[in-house]
Amino acid sequence: MNPDETVGAAARRELEEEAGIQPENLVQLFTFSTPGRDPRTWIITVAHMAIVTDEHLAVRAGDDAEDAQWFAIATSRRNDVVDITLTHADLRLSTRLWQTGTMAQAPDGEAYAILTNDGLAFDHAKIIACALQKLGMLD
Repeated sequence: MNPDETVGAAARRELEEEAGIQPENLVQLFTFSTPGRDPRTWIITVAHMAIVTDEHLAVRAGDDAEDAQWFAIATSRRNDVVDITLTHADLRLSTRLWQTGTMAQAPDGEAYAILTNDGLAFDHAKIIACALQKLGMLD
């Protein structure tokens, strides 16, 4: 965030800079603030999401995300265990999570516990799972 902008304005600016997208329907997903979620320092993340049409899917990587890509997402569930796989060309990232509750029930975005993680940074698997839950893709 810049000192002169709101969280929403920062999210819109970053999405434009990093992906060349100006969505009309950007909404705040959740605030992730659990201490230790990033071992480097204390970080609070205010995650946003938007649904965009196919014509907006061409990535235009910006200044600090030169290798940005869109990934296909596949999910599966068995009881409270959720598997998420993200793929792009030959790159495959995957995670297995245990769902401990819903976003409404879990404070600070702790609706999921990471069981395994292959390639996703820090708690980003939880952020993705919360977005998929919000979209109804993990019901």
